[in-house]
Amino acid sequence: MLKNVSLTLRTETAKVDILKNINFQIATGETVGIVGPSGSGKTSLLMVLAGLEPVSKGHITVEEITLDRLKEDERSLFRRDHIGFVFQDFHLIPTMTAIENVAVPLEIASQDSPFSKAELALKAANMGHRTNHYPGELSGGEQQRVALARAIALKPKILLADEPTGNLDAKTGSQIMDIVFDLNKKYGTTIVLVTHDNQLAIRCRRQILLQDGQIKRNKVNAVIHP
Repeated sequence: MLKNVSLTLRTETAKVDILKNINFQIATGETVGIVGPSGSGKTSLLMVLAGLEPVSKGHITVEEITLDRLKEDERSLFRRDHIGFVFQDFHLIPTMTAIENVAVPLEIASQDSPFSKAELALKAANMGHRTNHYPGELSGGEQQRVALARAIALKPKILLADEPTGNLDAKTGSQIMDIVFDLNKKYGTTIVLVTHDNQLAIRCRRQILLQDGQIKRNKVNAVIHP
């Protein structure tokens, strides 16, 4: 839940209001698409939801934990235990194989059998046949699948995705999102994604329209498209 959330970033010469008095609540297991023009604050909204960017005003409560009251290291632990994040640009480590990239968060979390769990996550992302390939040996769609496997390896309760299909062709992007929405159906994972793709947004139960850092529309889709 976000209550009266604002985010202001300061430069050497001025301050910029990125988010302005944001209020909304996301139900457990809900799928939410955040849409709006470039520069409207969509990515910043994901960042504050993940605790990656501290808010300037207001409060954020996720899984009954108030993020804005946590210290930076406490927010890091919260993300590890609750949130998976998929970036548009993949952010894979180029010197590591697919399975090594996915195993990293599992090892950081001191999980037992991290490589076995990483392999299962890769199989769930339809990448079980490419476990020992490096990012440079994979297509864009395959790299995004590895990034998705890394995000879901710890079985997060919440998956945040920032333009997850932005660098992919339509067919590959649709395949990636099929995997994401399947997580919601199978495990009740809460999905929050930023997208410019209207066809992707209408697959979500709810859409939030941001403009100039403010919510202009927050509606439940009458028909959820497959």
